[in-house]
Amino acid sequence: MNMEKKTRSDTNLDRISDLPEAIRKHILSFLPTRDAVRASILSSSWRALWIELPNLDFGRFELRGFLPVGYFPISINDDDAARERRDSIVKKSEELYEFLDRTLGLISKLEKLSLYLPHYGVELKSRFDHWLDCVVSCDVKELNLEIGGNHDIRYSLPKSVLGVNSITKLKLKGCELSSASLVNTKLPSLQNLSLQYVYLDEGAMDSLAATFPNLEVFTFKYCYGLTRLEVSGLTKLVKVDVEHNAEHYEAVEIDAPNLLEFTYMHEGEWLDSFSHPCEIEVATCKSMKRLKLVGVLFDDFDLNMLLEGLPVLEQLFLYECDNLRDVCISSPHLVELEFERCRYLLTAAIHSPNLKIFHYADDDPISFKSKCPALKLTEASIYLKPDMKGDKWYVGLVKFLSKLCHSERLTICVGSEEVTKEWFFLSSSSFFFLHDRVDNFPSIMLHSCRLDRLMIFILWCHGGVRVCHGSIKDLIVPEKVRTKSRPPLRGVKHLMVELRASFMKHTPIKFIDALLWLAPCPESLSIYNGFIPVCKSLKFMYEKPLKGQKKCGCWKSPLIICWRHSLEKVLLENKKGDEDDTRLANFFSKGRLDGKMVCFVKNTRPKKK
Repeated sequence: MNMEKKTRSDTNLDRISDLPEAIRKHILSFLPTRDAVRASILSSSWRALWIELPNLDFGRFELRGFLPVGYFPISINDDDAARERRDSIVKKSEELYEFLDRTLGLISKLEKLSLYLPHYGVELKSRFDHWLDCVVSCDVKELNLEIGGNHDIRYSLPKSVLGVNSITKLKLKGCELSSASLVNTKLPSLQNLSLQYVYLDEGAMDSLAATFPNLEVFTFKYCYGLTRLEVSGLTKLVKVDVEHNAEHYEAVEIDAPNLLEFTYMHEGEWLDSFSHPCEIEVATCKSMKRLKLVGVLFDDFDLNMLLEGLPVLEQLFLYECDNLRDVCISSPHLVELEFERCRYLLTAAIHSPNLKIFHYADDDPISFKSKCPALKLTEASIYLKPDMKGDKWYVGLVKFLSKLCHSERLTICVGSEEVTKEWFFLSSSSFFFLHDRVDNFPSIMLHSCRLDRLMIFILWCHGGVRVCHGSIKDLIVPEKVRTKSRPPLRGVKHLMVELRASFMKHTPIKFIDALLWLAPCPESLSIYNGFIPVCKSLKFMYEKPLKGQKKCGCWKSPLIICWRHSLEKVLLENKKGDEDDTRLANFFSKGRLDGKMVCFVKNTRPKKK
């Protein structure tokens, strides 16, 4: 039996090994490089096959999980464990280097190479240069090089890398790119350049256009050595992404007439509130369509001047711009606008007739102004996490919502910081899950799901509203505010509410009343819990209005007749039943302001066996 199994196993192995070489290469191409290398032990026909793969990733070796040698200086106080770990790292590093010595010279053709080297020292310079010479001789098109360690001693690329025609995408991390290294160099095919934690001297940027004349995408993250970042002479440049933290630039100046996208991000706190802001100059980028600014210390006037120079801007994202107070956005082609965590922003005057998407996130609602009574947006989203919610806060919320009531899709999140963080984590998956479940009619969904001890509520509407809040009370607008305000969601016809199980038996009347104030004349209201088979559905039937009657008189406007003046019948259907709907029946039966009784009919669905 054992001999039979062995023969069968050998036969299977031979069958795999006898596959055409092209098929075996195709199989290996789906594996991580490390596993593809291990496949060389299968048989002699597999031994060198991985070397012919077009894409090799040497950045995922086990060594990457250890701290670089540079973080383990030799000390007389080292204990045995520290010395043993340092020796292990040195040994694994040398094993990696010997492997690269043996194999990189065997490769003849290569599309993409990712190479991570755990540390650098001057004794490794010639070795690193030799490896890269081997790589560029293979006509590599995409090269990702990352040097680990503390970067006290930096690796500078050899001339061989900076003078080849094949490379179209180059990503460097933890290296040095000095002006001296760029003299008489040229990468004519390079289209995408990414520099992260790279040291550059003041003259390096002057050589950028000459060395990379066809550059289209430039990413510049956490680089150091410069006081000013100036990019010019790159006529094909379409996208620039600049990020930094402690390193402060006096100015970022981009002179690229065909630039379409620009992102500037400053992470971390500025030294103080009087820090001199980084001057951002993109006035010559007349073709820009997307602008994202994070942590920029400019004021309302600076923003206006910036936008005046961008006549075809379509997307504007302003995050953590704490010097903004009363902004005026006047961009005729603007389609998408976002404000997030701009802590002192009070008002936003929007003069953009083509605006379709609006997003706002902060503690309190701003005064959102527009030439039109209400913006007709495709999508709007609001995330609020106030410390205290008094009448004044609710007044601002109602006014804010009223400007967005005609949005095809409106997302509202009201709650604590913890709720908001969880909402950001869940929103994407929850949105698509609910989107697939909703019929194609204007509706509202209030959805809740439990995360440990945290309750999240989401109100979603296909052509309507989604609300996330930390407590039912967050959605109940105080009576004092209601009497002085108009219902902000007066056009909504269908509400779907998901509550936790404890609220299914005795749905709070105040909560129902609050929903019917936000949307005062719905056709249906469904309450359910997604984790248990319980559903409560309310259908509303109204009297036909008298001839010429367009409003009920509760508000001077809008022209609506609310449920308290026209409700005729409420049909309640329960799946599995509800122990007690007496309070709900009394609420609707006596809900009309003119004293007319409302017919309340309860129909309990039979339980499924």
